[in-house]
Amino acid sequence: MSIGISEKESARPPRLMFVAGEASGDAHASAVIREILSQSPSTFVFGLGGHQMRDAGMRLDVDLVSELRALMGFVRVVFSARAIFRMLDTAEELLRRERPDALVLVDYPGFNLRLARRAARLGIPVIYYISPQIWGWNYRRINAIRRDISLMLVIFPFERDMYEREHVPVDFVGHPLVDEGTPQPLVGAERDAMRAELLSSLPTVKTAQPLLIGLVPGSRRGELERHMPPLLEAARLIANRLPQARFVLPRARTITPEYIDHFMAAARDLPIAVTDLNSRQVYSVLDFAICKSGTSTLEMALSQTPFIVIYRMSFLNEIIVRILIKIKWVGLPNIIMNRTVAPELLGIRACTGANIAAAALRILEDPKRLDAARADLRELTTIMGGSGAAKRAAMSILQYVREHH
Repeated sequence: MSIGISEKESARPPRLMFVAGEASGDAHASAVIREILSQSPSTFVFGLGGHQMRDAGMRLDVDLVSELRALMGFVRVVFSARAIFRMLDTAEELLRRERPDALVLVDYPGFNLRLARRAARLGIPVIYYISPQIWGWNYRRINAIRRDISLMLVIFPFERDMYEREHVPVDFVGHPLVDEGTPQPLVGAERDAMRAELLSSLPTVKTAQPLLIGLVPGSRRGELERHMPPLLEAARLIANRLPQARFVLPRARTITPEYIDHFMAAARDLPIAVTDLNSRQVYSVLDFAICKSGTSTLEMALSQTPFIVIYRMSFLNEIIVRILIKIKWVGLPNIIMNRTVAPELLGIRACTGANIAAAALRILEDPKRLDAARADLRELTTIMGGSGAAKRAAMSILQYVREHH
């Protein structure tokens, strides 16, 4: 007869140590911890992370997220290496003292792969949730992963195939963006209502249906400095060609309204609405978007909105990236599908206002291209799997502990 989790726990409840070093990892880990404690209430969870993990039920031994965030500017340059190794020593001391049934590492590979090496030397199994993006660069990390990681929990289907080829134990659990806790795309009357709200602050379109286009420059000041000028130039060129075009710019919480106004001062005549509404839901009411490379491209794809990908960097950084990065695309939807789902304009020479407008108009003025883009996005959504990534990750972790405890 198989032994269920509750029977096994009656002997000794599982003990899990979690480590996350960034705000995003704190959020993803907290969702998994909640699921673990829901499925196995007697499990003891402790470790290094942030307040969201603590609120989910973990004993927070070190607020690693806050400590790493504090290593900024000059202090970061001079002292960060020493501070990080001190935190690694603290984590190792906790491993030695508590002897968990497994160490669960969440993203943040620069720190976590070093900690995995220390845990493996102590004979403690290591489960890694959200794989380092070795498929993009630094593939040689696969050797350390194969040596030190007991189970890799991946969020992209192609990562499962990669690790299976490399003989690393792996489970595909799905992407957190598809999870129940994430604001989902709007449909039906809710979609119509938000679309009407966004259009209400813009000039009325009298001769045709409004064409609502999203402008997504990024969530950091440096990204806005690089992307806002060509985006606004592209918006002007598109509006001149398509009078029914209206634009929406979702403001990231990390960017102040005043900083957005700094760029918008030169574009007061353009039909652009800046909004603080939930970006994921805004994406779902758009007809098209121009989107900075990053997680937002996957959010846009899962919202079923056709888009193009842009990214600008300094010329020197561009040269370095082209040397180090060994993948054909940078947009996550293109990488997942292994083909161009969303055209990419990367670098100073390619990512100009004129080029952005031309790429957008090629799709907007061709119904067949639009239909093909929507079909690709539907296929991608199917490939990414349904909601429940945190639940599946929790099940994999508990099953591993049950089988190896």
